[in-house]
Amino acid sequence: MFYQMRIDTSGELTGVGIQIIKDNESDSLIIVTPIEGTPASKAGIKARDKIISIDNISTKGLKIEEAINLIRGKRGTKVNLGISRNGDIFYKSLLREKIEIKSVISKINNTKDGYLIGYIRIKQFNANASKEMKNTLVNFENKEVAGYVLDLRSNPGGLLESSIEISRQFIDKGI
Repeated sequence: MFYQMRIDTSGELTGVGIQIIKDNESDSLIIVTPIEGTPASKAGIKARDKIISIDNISTKGLKIEEAINLIRGKRGTKVNLGISRNGDIFYKSLLREKIEIKSVISKINNTKDGYLIGYIRIKQFNANASKEMKNTLVNFENKEVAGYVLDLRSNPGGLLESSIEISRQFIDKGI
């Protein structure tokens, strides 16, 4: 458990670049999203694909933690995923790589009045989040945004120090 938490908060892992959930009703492992630029996205893995096997081991009855442990592994090694999509079954052999988890996603939106509003989503307070946030804010300030929307929906938390460092980028004194 500690090892898993360390991976989750470090901002990087070795794997194929997918986020998965367990659908308890169907007992299926479902891909939420492939992370852009990773072996999974390059291989054409899509959101809502179902993983039916990992290295020829059926995922039926497999806990999500067990599946994650089978998918992750030593960098440079391969993992074979059996995928079900719209009733079709196919297999992908994916090379495990170092995956950097981007915790801050941002874009600039225009209002009807022509103001620029910076949208910032923080997916997790990991070791890289504060630096990513600072770079985003510098970029937005250079583009003279009028304000920000900070989106923390579905953020599971993470490192307290990271969240404090990010808060300090907006609040320079006080508790």
